[in-house]
Amino acid sequence: MHQLRSVLALATMACVASACSSSSSHQGGTEQLSVKEMSWTGNVRAREARTGEAAPTGPTAIYQGTVRLTRTDGDISRTSIHILFSGPPPQNNEAMSWVLASGRCGSVEAPVLPVSAFDPLDIGSNGRIEKSVTIPFEFPTSGMYHVDFFSGHSARITDVVACADLRYKG
Repeated sequence: MHQLRSVLALATMACVASACSSSSSHQGGTEQLSVKEMSWTGNVRAREARTGEAAPTGPTAIYQGTVRLTRTDGDISRTSIHILFSGPPPQNNEAMSWVLASGRCGSVEAPVLPVSAFDPLDIGSNGRIEKSVTIPFEFPTSGMYHVDFFSGHSARITDVVACADLRYKG
């Protein structure tokens, strides 16, 4: 009887040991979970100026880049935004205003926060912007969103020079 208990105990330990050693998700006794990061991403593209006139507005400046929204360190009430942007070199140490708004590029939707919540972006002498900011906006998991970029310190729809439609990856 004692021998049978020893054999069963040994068999149980062997099963447990083989299960642990065959699992690649265990490391040092602590399970490591792979968490898929939720994000919204979009490519910046130039917008034609809205002047209200029938005549062509002239050539559109070349703007390009990416925008990425992520949840801030697991805090759903805050959203991190990373902007990588390039365009024409600035004139007179110019900055660029921007907003996050619902809807698609070209829609006349109000920003998700007051315009004053979005600090102007400093443009490098080469026309590049790289900025990461955190805003007090609950990270969305549905809907439609875009980022508008404005010439100068304006935030008027007629001054949108570039836009990025965002797509959710969850």
